[in-house]
Amino acid sequence: MSGQDFEQISGKNVVSQDGMDVGDVTSLTVDPESWKVLSLVVKVDRDALERLKLRRPLLGSQKILIPVAEVSGVGKSIVLRSKIEELTFYGGELTEKAEAAKAEKAEKAEKAEKAAKAEEAATAAEAATAEEAEKTEKAAKATTAATAPTADKPDEPEAKVIISEPADPS
Repeated sequence: MSGQDFEQISGKNVVSQDGMDVGDVTSLTVDPESWKVLSLVVKVDRDALERLKLRRPLLGSQKILIPVAEVSGVGKSIVLRSKIEELTFYGGELTEKAEAAKAEKAEKAEKAEKAAKAEEAATAAEAATAEEAEKTEKAAKATTAATAPTADKPDEPEAKVIISEPADPS
């Protein structure tokens, strides 16, 4: 989206990768420090609300923020990188069903994270136990080696003392 003026972007139709109309650009969000455009503010077409799992208001429509990273190209329309069902966006009020699915997904992710942490803790405890057993085994071997006779030294014969009587000079 580089090199475009707001006037050239404002009011442009936004189309998903699969050719579905998403809506029209109404404004942009800008990082106040870097002055870079962060996202497009898009007024969603009423027909696209359902595909985006957004509530359909009684009158009008909803606005969503589409990150600039989702933009594939700018011509007569702004073409997005994703299909409409896979589109990353922020804002908008989800339908009750979508809200429930989102909550269920978050709950499953939390359970999976807890399970992963528990498994990690069990693995760490198992490793510590194995390390402790190895240390105990080494200490036992060292104690046995210190108290047992060494096999590499052959037994030395006992010295025999022979006492002989002096020979009779006669």
